[in-house]
Amino acid sequence: MPFDLLQRKRTHFVLWRPGRVNPPPALVIGTFIEGNPPSFQRLNRFDLSASLVSADLWEVAAAACGLANNRVYHYWFEVTNVNPKTPVLARILCTDPTAWTVDWRLRAPALPLPFTDDDLGPAAVVKWRDNELVPC
Repeated sequence: MPFDLLQRKRTHFVLWRPGRVNPPPALVIGTFIEGNPPSFQRLNRFDLSASLVSADLWEVAAAACGLANNRVYHYWFEVTNVNPKTPVLARILCTDPTAWTVDWRLRAPALPLPFTDDDLGPAAVVKWRDNELVPC
């Protein structure tokens, strides 16, 4: 079934073909808190489900996430690590590879060894406006 990934991103948080899907990938979403250093206020975590539009797509409908209109959100996808250079089956937060915007002021929380600072990706940023995810 053909579909437009960028169109789908307007109504769903989508992750294309994660390396390992048991347990399923998840959306970790919250808001940015100004400060030195800045921080993340986690609002919720949602398991992604296999999409009906493609076997390689995982998603959660943004409307099901309880987002407030005209509010900016920061988020990551929680996935199981499959990097052969760090062969640890830990759950890690990764940046949305199709994010419109990322915020390098806010990086994923520190991970235990053998992970390094290079494994801490920036938060993706999106705005929920009029029942649609929009770049901001």
